Amino acid sequence: MKRLFTIFTGFVLVLLTAYTYWFHSEAACDKREGLWAVNGSYCIERDCYESGTCGKRSNPAHECSEVEVGATISEVYFKLGQPNKMANDVYFWPAYKVGSGEVRGEIINGILQSLECSAI
Repeated sequence: MKRLFTIFTGFVLVLLTAYTYWFHSEAACDKREGLWAVNGSYCIERDCYESGTCGKRSNPAHECSEVEVGATISEVYFKLGQPNKMANDVYFWPAYKVGSGEVRGEIINGILQSLECSAI
């Protein structure tokens, strides 16, 4: 009986390890419609604005074309990350991790009114 318990416990641990690995993988992130952060190997979830977990992106200018005027602030943060600075209703993101340029968006009452992507 003790041997059976040991085998069962080992099997459960293997399953939990496999599930944990899968849950925290890029494929699982895609299935949950998240964005995979390669720099930290974690999934950025769509609710990151509400949970305060969007973080900074290394290349917001690349994602700029994926964001449309009329998007919610949650969607903007999800795609572009947390802005570096804000002035009134204008939000600023660095265009790239290295170099110059910026992405600028105007968000009023939680809705994106305009978005300017840096051309570098």
